[in-house]
Amino acid sequence: MSPVKKKMKKDKMADLSAGTPANEAPPSFAPEGDKDGGGAATCEGRKTDAAATPEHPSTSVTNQPLSEQNDMNLMKATSCALEEKKLDAESSQGVVEKPQTTEDEMSDFIREIEEPGYECKEEEIRVDELQSSDDDPAVKVIRAPTPDSSAEDGSIETVPNRAPIRAPSPDPWLVAPTMESVYESEDLEEIMSSDYHKYAQYYENGEEGEEKPKDPKKKALARETSTSIQQFRKYSWGIREVPYELPDALPQSLQDNKFVLVPSSRPYALYMVMETDGGSYMCTPIRREVVADDRPDLYAIRLDCSAYDSASARNFDTTDIYLMDILFIEEIVRRQDARPEDFITNIEQARKLSSHKYWKVKTCCRLPRDMLYNESGMHIAGCETRKTRSFLVNNVEETAIARVKDCRGADISKFVAIDVIRPLIQPGAWLPGFKPPFGVEDRVLRSVQYHLDLPHILPQAIKVYPLDERREKLLEHAPDVFSRDVEPTQQDFMRLQTLTKFGIYTSEAMASAYYDGHKYYGQVERATEGRYTEIVIKLALPEGQHFAKEKWRQGTRLSLRFESTALKATLLSIVADKGSATIRVKPLRRDSFVLKASEAVGLPVFAMHQLESPRQRIFRLMGIKTIPRFRNWMPAMTMLIALHGGKPLPPLAKREGSAAYSIAGLNLTDEQGAVLSLMKSEEFVACTVNCGPGSGKTTTVMSALVKCVKSASHEFAVFTGNSNSAVTQGVATLKRLDPEGAIPAIRLISANHRQVVDETATTDIDYPVVWPDVLRKQVLLEDESNLKPRQYTISAVMHLKRNLLIRKRDLRNRYLRDAITDKPGEKPEQPAHSLMETLFRIMKPKVIIGTADTLRQTFKTEPFLDNWKTWVRNVVVDESSQIGHHTVTNLAFCFPRGKFLFVGDAMQLPPYAEHSYPQKLYRIHSGPVFANTIHRQLIPNLSLTRCYRCPSQSVELISRLYYNGQLTAAKKPSNENPMLKGLGLPDRTPSVIINTSSEERKEGTSWTNQQEMIYAIRLAERFLTTPECEGKTMAIISFYLAQSQEVAAVAPAGIHVGSVDATQGREYDLVVLLTTRSQEFSEFACSPERFTVAVSRHREALVVLGNTRRMIKPDNWKALLDATAKTSIVNATAVPFMRNSNK
Repeated sequence: MSPVKKKMKKDKMADLSAGTPANEAPPSFAPEGDKDGGGAATCEGRKTDAAATPEHPSTSVTNQPLSEQNDMNLMKATSCALEEKKLDAESSQGVVEKPQTTEDEMSDFIREIEEPGYECKEEEIRVDELQSSDDDPAVKVIRAPTPDSSAEDGSIETVPNRAPIRAPSPDPWLVAPTMESVYESEDLEEIMSSDYHKYAQYYENGEEGEEKPKDPKKKALARETSTSIQQFRKYSWGIREVPYELPDALPQSLQDNKFVLVPSSRPYALYMVMETDGGSYMCTPIRREVVADDRPDLYAIRLDCSAYDSASARNFDTTDIYLMDILFIEEIVRRQDARPEDFITNIEQARKLSSHKYWKVKTCCRLPRDMLYNESGMHIAGCETRKTRSFLVNNVEETAIARVKDCRGADISKFVAIDVIRPLIQPGAWLPGFKPPFGVEDRVLRSVQYHLDLPHILPQAIKVYPLDERREKLLEHAPDVFSRDVEPTQQDFMRLQTLTKFGIYTSEAMASAYYDGHKYYGQVERATEGRYTEIVIKLALPEGQHFAKEKWRQGTRLSLRFESTALKATLLSIVADKGSATIRVKPLRRDSFVLKASEAVGLPVFAMHQLESPRQRIFRLMGIKTIPRFRNWMPAMTMLIALHGGKPLPPLAKREGSAAYSIAGLNLTDEQGAVLSLMKSEEFVACTVNCGPGSGKTTTVMSALVKCVKSASHEFAVFTGNSNSAVTQGVATLKRLDPEGAIPAIRLISANHRQVVDETATTDIDYPVVWPDVLRKQVLLEDESNLKPRQYTISAVMHLKRNLLIRKRDLRNRYLRDAITDKPGEKPEQPAHSLMETLFRIMKPKVIIGTADTLRQTFKTEPFLDNWKTWVRNVVVDESSQIGHHTVTNLAFCFPRGKFLFVGDAMQLPPYAEHSYPQKLYRIHSGPVFANTIHRQLIPNLSLTRCYRCPSQSVELISRLYYNGQLTAAKKPSNENPMLKGLGLPDRTPSVIINTSSEERKEGTSWTNQQEMIYAIRLAERFLTTPECEGKTMAIISFYLAQSQEVAAVAPAGIHVGSVDATQGREYDLVVLLTTRSQEFSEFACSPERFTVAVSRHREALVVLGNTRRMIKPDNWKALLDATAKTSIVNATAVPFMRNSNK
């Protein structure tokens, strides 16, 4: 039952209950200004002795909670008294008469209730007397006698002067409307007089279903509901025309400012301090429901020193206030200089906070701040403004902003200490569970969110000062924390974990800057079905507001909501124009787009970023909670010492004889067999395998794993990588080497995560796919016997029953039947084992596969795996050039007895980092570990030099440039390329260079080239219509993200478009490489690692589009020109189909 329905039920029960006894007076809620208003008010909060004023003669707040019904009585009494104030003030200038209920209206009402079928849901009463006068502002209500009393015992009750709630009122405009009437009403007076918020119907499964936070400060935020917000709206509406009264000066207390978790009175609304306004501040509500679409006047309220701080019992101290402070605003008042026209009624005029000149805070108190002291931090160069500086801070999920004057005491070129305030919540959020119907959501989005869009609040660094000597020394020498001359201690590992945590927080803070939390309305312009499903959507952008196109990067995960369905998608491209943006997306699952392409065109849709909470992601990246106790015989811990400044591991012993072997019809070479020999060796502790592009590294290491686990009795192996693509490639290789499935293997991935990854990143040995079949087979196997099953089989049948995968009638074994039989009046018995433990005990996997993040999280949250991880012998880390120190450290802490094999290419791209990420932090977080380990010879190394992917000429080029000529090609040289010949391009060599003679264009920090994009699209169209290319794959890659996004916006379906960095680890038959730059090739495009990736993704042919005159200067690009036959270097105008797209 929703909170609104609970409230209605509570009201109804209160109405049906017996009246107050005659000898017991009802609680007094005399509003300020009444003659008897000095009584004690019972409110939720602590006891505070407030100073006496004419408005508050003697107020004492007790610790008794105020019931919700009393809240409503207080609201109604206050509104009525304020209405009387208004009428008294107006009557001093002229006669004001309230409309009276006529005799005919009363007769109509009596006739209506006497008609057959009329049903009164509330107790019957009679109103014998209604008296109202200035001398006695009360109404005597004579209640009807109850069945247990005589007619003479009718009780008399005195209530505030307002319309009785159980009888027709002589003042019809004071009757509170029902919840249903509020939803249908467009009358603002009726909406404001209701006890229910106009959006209350949209929280049917929201407010009560949300899990309450454990943090007391966030729990205080969660107490605000649509009902409490409506009380504040109703209260403020009733006083909107009450004239300003000059408050008396309060004695100033010398005690510190107090912060509270519960306000001293109700109603209240939570507001955040957003900007300064001279010597005062402008505050805006935390929740959008305060303003909704009908109260723009409440969007901003002024706070100054005349406000009363109810927690500190004095005037508000504006010298101790920060932007993002959160206030419980209990009372507001019309500003002294406010004019009637200052009361904003048009929501389009409410956007600018400084334009609000009507309301000011009268009484408030503040919520405690989320403060962190003396945290390590680092300045982000290039992100400063004239007045502010940006910092990355430990334990803070976003970049922190500091004023320049707060940084003068420290050298910000070094690591510094920072005191910081973190925002508890972002202003302008909806209450949890706000899910209006699809049609209503469009109206709410356009009428509220687009107009009242608040900026994202970043943490604020309030003090920056020098770091203490101990931490500064640790950070400056990081990532080295061990010494070659000193024995390692447990304290050293704790320092390593501290560095890991610091790197994770700062890296995630940089990444979170590219999250767009806005929701956008749009319509489908085009949709394609078939092998490749794509949707083109035109989004409407808010007028007058900046659209952060740079946050909509290629590959961003999006959530799309249609009226009849919802799906997850990947952003392929975006083209932004004034007032609109066109996005091209690909659903993560082809079958998730249930609409037909023809039916989808024109459909409305909502689009927004889909991003895991930074706090949740950091928790997932942190690894295990406790560090294993170091022992000299732990291989993984010994490896960590070598990688972080300790003594290097000894080199491998010289190997004799050939190590070549065969598996599943594959013949592995001697250098591939050396990996298997190493993994079987007892002296093996840790090793790197440095591989050339396309050298079959995944096949090599997976073959070695298969051989090792087949001969091991209890031990098992772990295969991991930094991405889902590396993991799925490992699974595919395992199935090719073990086609019969003789080796039990499982890929760890949660069911929720499997729903949000691309369908190409899923496998048939994923945990959510495997466990139902394995558990059911085990249960049916033991069901054939009448003996008592094993305990984990009992757990298995219980898990199947809980997931509705088995029924009692499917079983014959009485023990199994009893296990899933519900006993009346008792809670269902819980399984003795968790679902994963049950699966592992039945399946006994020999190979566990998963991303590094998933493995860390799984082994941290499943207690039974504490014993299993002691049996991990080998841990293979694929694509190791992409992993950082945090990954290596947490994996070693997770598998301290495992022997690690790092597989990668030192000449490929290191771990990704944002452009402005400080180099000192990159060294702590990322390294790059793999390349540094090989160059510094910290652990032994093996090499794979035979390349199977690229043509011979391409292998010779990169071997000569970066591998000291050690790479050899498995493919034989050829003077003819069938794919290029079929496309109508020169085919003497596998690479073709087409001179475009085009102009570059700068896009922010990136670059585009319009003419190169046109030529690339013509090549793609030619590829798709060429018979020789049928069944082949093609990719268009660029060094610059902006160029990739422009190409992706117009590329035909079925063609991969991406940046060079994003293409690492993939391969295609044909690759079209866009150089983009026409003036000068930057250091970015000439990077050896990036160049190696760019020219080694093709299996058959490489086509380079660029300015050949600019390629002559950089050594690597000149080498590519020299390696390409002269006849294969042509002008774009010399290629017929590139001159005319129709050919």
